[in-house]
Amino acid sequence: EVTYADGILRGNIGDDIPALRLEAGEKIMIDEEHLLDWMIVEDGKLIGGYTIRLAVQRMSREERERFLETLDYSIED
Repeated sequence: EVTYADGILRGNIGDDIPALRLEAGEKIMIDEEHLLDWMIVEDGKLIGGYTIRLAVQRMSREERERFLETLDYSIED
């Protein structure tokens, strides 16, 4: 769940992010000025996720197929 009010996004981390010392389920707040990329999965489809989309475009066909098999959502144009 993500909410937005007064320039602040609030939500829960979806996965562990060891490099940022964040754990899945942890509640966070981010000022919109610090937001570089974002993604939401809605009805099994990726919304946003521009960094992931670019990475997928740059993969070989074999890499792309293996990567997409690991996802529990689809990436559509």
